Amino acid sequence: MKTLGRVAAFCAVLGAAGCVEPPSSPAQAAARKAAAAEFVARRCGGMAGGFTDAQALRKVANEQAVLSRSLGATDGMMVQARRDVETAFNTAAAFTSHQDACGSMMGELAWVT
Repeated sequence: MKTLGRVAAFCAVLGAAGCVEPPSSPAQAAARKAAAAEFVARRCGGMAGGFTDAQALRKVANEQAVLSRSLGATDGMMVQARRDVETAFNTAAAFTSHQDACGSMMGELAWVT
């Protein structure tokens, strides 16, 4: 089951086939990473190691958001990225647990940023 959680987290961050539509541009990819970091900081902060780690995740989210905007991301792209991340997370949590989904998403996010 942990593998399924990792796959879903991977989908949330990178948009692998079968989960959510993959990003069609570097701007969308950066927006997805920003959304994933924001999601993990807000919904998994306690599991990430607490306050300091949540702050570090917020910093990553802000950096990725700035990058995505500089690459041409629109407000609509940012909203869709948040929806995609939440969908992938909820799918992973449904098949594993909230904690496993958080752990998988944090691991994948750390790998791709």
